[in-house]
Amino acid sequence: DNVILMAQSGIDAINLSLLLNCIQYYPQSVQLHKRENLPRASELNFPHKFHRNLTKIRLLNSLDNYNYSSISELDYSINTKLFANYAYSRLIFDYDEAIKYLEELCRTDSANKMFYEIQIRKLGFTKNPEKSRQREIYLSGKVLLKQRAYSDFLVRIFSLFEILLKPDVETVLEGKIIYSEPDHPEWNALLAKNTDLINYLEDSKLGKQKLLYKVPNKFAYKAIHEFFIKKKPNAQPEKEKKFNLLYKNLNVLSDLRNQSVHYGMKININDIENALASKKSSLKTFLELADSHFKVIPNDVYEEINEHMKKLL
Repeated sequence: DNVILMAQSGIDAINLSLLLNCIQYYPQSVQLHKRENLPRASELNFPHKFHRNLTKIRLLNSLDNYNYSSISELDYSINTKLFANYAYSRLIFDYDEAIKYLEELCRTDSANKMFYEIQIRKLGFTKNPEKSRQREIYLSGKVLLKQRAYSDFLVRIFSLFEILLKPDVETVLEGKIIYSEPDHPEWNALLAKNTDLINYLEDSKLGKQKLLYKVPNKFAYKAIHEFFIKKKPNAQPEKEKKFNLLYKNLNVLSDLRNQSVHYGMKININDIENALASKKSSLKTFLELADSHFKVIPNDVYEEINEHMKKLL
């Protein structure tokens, strides 16, 4: 719908109210004004400027909360829409779609083409692909934490915990981990190459129970990791100590996620802090350990995205 408004007379307060409501409900409203003694009216650009500034405020508020999906629905500019779609696609791990938006931005925003090309290369995950994807999961989890989406944050942590040691175990076992029920022949064939490892796993326990290592799982990965660490002549005890603390924190948060799912618990920040406190830790400690492990810098992916979005305004 198009609205053309030319309020020349009457009460100024009513005319202004009418104009602002027109802009709110019909963003493309045209405001006309006719100066005295001139034969025709001319268009004023106040509605466009006012609506654009209003949209900018909404965009910045969404950006503060990393709400990229809502930004993509705002009619500010083609580049902000494309960039918000890229950010949201990356946040939900749809990397193919994220790259498509970046490629489109290379065409529509040539001034920042180099920045977009760098992001495309990063999403290729050519170096340490599995660990790079784990880092993406963690960064996405941090965004959910900032959004106070605590249950979703725990889901990310649970996913991360399941696969954390998988690439390291594949390296030491010199083969890909294949999950093939019911007997997992490929996995057990990998283990069978090392008799000492099999003996170690046979003697390993999870709590008071015998370790179920014939099925690929996070606890078997941890036992295998420990076996090879003990054999390393140049092991770094301080680094391993920090990793073990991170692992314990991930375990606690994964257990909390399981309680949430199985018992229908609603999770809040106090639940997370209390769970970590029971193991003499805290959310701050966990984030410091995880940031160090995943080599997260202060102005990392989503902070960089937010800064670039502001430059597009």
